[in-house]
Amino acid sequence: MTALLNPAPSKVVAVHLSYRSRAMERGRTPPWPSYFLKPTSGLCASGEPVGRPPGCELLAFEGEVALVIGERATRVSRATAWRHVAWVTAANDFGVYDLRYADAGGNVRSKGIDRLTPVGPRLLDARGIDPAALRLRSWVNGELAQDALTGDDLLFSLPDMIADLTRLMTLEPGDVLLTGTPTGSSVVLPGDVVEVE
Repeated sequence: MTALLNPAPSKVVAVHLSYRSRAMERGRTPPWPSYFLKPTSGLCASGEPVGRPPGCELLAFEGEVALVIGERATRVSRATAWRHVAWVTAANDFGVYDLRYADAGGNVRSKGIDRLTPVGPRLLDARGIDPAALRLRSWVNGELAQDALTGDDLLFSLPDMIADLTRLMTLEPGDVLLTGTPTGSSVVLPGDVVEVE
């Protein structure tokens, strides 16, 4: 993972609920983004097998757009937020639904597990990307499971998320922002192959 992300992230920040389609599934639309922190030990390289924790039966995939910060960001405006993003890549923020009962929104048990969040394999230069024109797709065993456009489905734009976060904390070069998942996330079985683009 360190070969892909250089410098290594000091933190991984994930958004709870950011897509309209997912909010409709959940039956609630948040008025603002909410976040949780993930340990950096949760990251792994794309293509590595993801191990289920002992006793886990409900492992769910969540295809996400991941942003890698390139320039230190503290209290940045929405208008300048995207300038602080160096790279855009794919991520799969797997969650262990069996362990959600004790999380109460913090997601430490269900989403903080070592090597449960594949990232990559390619880093796309953010300077050539319109943050409102990204398409996120996920497949399970070759079947399309998720398909969303950031400009159409996000409740909060990617620059809005960055600006909002940096009111509270400094994002350092290498830090990763997982921007949430659209509808279509579901439980996968041992041996299933999940691809995120």
